[in-house]
Amino acid sequence: MLNFHSTLTRKDFLKGIGLAGAGLGAASAVTPMFHDLDELVSATPSTRNLPWFVKEREHGDPTTPIDWKMIERRPYIFARMDPTLPVYDMFKHLGVPITRWLDWEEKKAEDEILFAKARSEFPGWEPGLDGYGDIRTTALTHAAGFLSFGNFPARMNLGGNMVNVVDAIRGAGGYLGTIDSYAGPKMVQTPEEMGGTKYQGTPEDNLRTLKAGIRYFGGEDVGALELDDNLRKLVFSTDLYSKNIEFSDVDECIETPTQVTIPNKCKYIFLWTMRQPYELSRRQSGRFEGAATDTSYERAYNIKTHFQDFARGLGYQMIGAGSSAMTPAGAWATLGGLGELTRASYISHPLYGITVRVTWAFLTDMPLPPSRPIDFGNRKFCETCGICAEACPFGAINPGEPTWKDDNAFGNAGFLGWRCDYTKCPHCPICQGTCP
Repeated sequence: MLNFHSTLTRKDFLKGIGLAGAGLGAASAVTPMFHDLDELVSATPSTRNLPWFVKEREHGDPTTPIDWKMIERRPYIFARMDPTLPVYDMFKHLGVPITRWLDWEEKKAEDEILFAKARSEFPGWEPGLDGYGDIRTTALTHAAGFLSFGNFPARMNLGGNMVNVVDAIRGAGGYLGTIDSYAGPKMVQTPEEMGGTKYQGTPEDNLRTLKAGIRYFGGEDVGALELDDNLRKLVFSTDLYSKNIEFSDVDECIETPTQVTIPNKCKYIFLWTMRQPYELSRRQSGRFEGAATDTSYERAYNIKTHFQDFARGLGYQMIGAGSSAMTPAGAWATLGGLGELTRASYISHPLYGITVRVTWAFLTDMPLPPSRPIDFGNRKFCETCGICAEACPFGAINPGEPTWKDDNAFGNAGFLGWRCDYTKCPHCPICQGTCP
């Protein structure tokens, strides 16, 4: 445990507990009230309000070692797909590459393992009507699924009629049946369309403005990077819908059913996070992640689409798709200082651990200052912990040493870390609930 705090000096520790410098008095100030965005932005002199125990590292040097010579741009490949997921049939129809297609019998066997685990952890727990627990938990989980992952519903009451909304959307040209798109909804006018000019600020002002916007819509932490040849390797060559992703000297993002073209001038990366409900995340049980996860994905896509039009109203593009469609969620986030990569193979944030639901990114033409990777001891802690690997009933999490190799078709070599075998992972909530 001594190594866990190896990044702290004695002075930092004393400052953190209020025994040095300004002490406790400074912490007792009354929280200010804001009347408009100008006040909110001007009252946020720094976008990196890091806790006292967090150290910033040099650019390009996260706590996870990287060998860029080993990393190549690659297609998005799903690890697995099971028949309970609403996109199962659509992905089959689109020919999306999936490493492992589960059938109903395989999924049922997985469910029984998860039910046994829940019974052992929560005496008296039973799967109930749909594998999530009692009727209250089942109702909460089903209600949380509305618009989750940005998907329009197949069955919804509209004016007294039950309507298949997703089919109506597809029939009108929205072939994926989701609110998600690379360029955003484009429901607001640009400043030029209104007869004005785009917002002009310094890169630092720009990042503060974007932070104020993302937090207004429900996000949390932010960071930024500048796209270079190495970071471009982390953009998938094809996305989760099998669209080709290309860069070109075009003015605006172009998206078709088969291709996404990203302007070369969108060379800045805006990063953001969002929390999911902490207490429920720690206690989710049953056959799938459940209400905390579903409601978080509904919120995430809602935040994303609002924020893209916020940036459009400022005169800039925010290009990106949700659910890691454009780039692995944790890669840019680690390099941009939103967390450290963990044994469970995703990001841990210094304030809310691995209950961070999204670490998403946009490519933008708005100039932004790059943020630095951080070190708060999480990787060192993972080296000697391993609780998540012990708790996983499917053996998906690596219990051993980190490695440079990745034998999975959906993975990428080139970083010294722990790989999760997502072909075995049914997206249950156990690792999030057991991480200390």
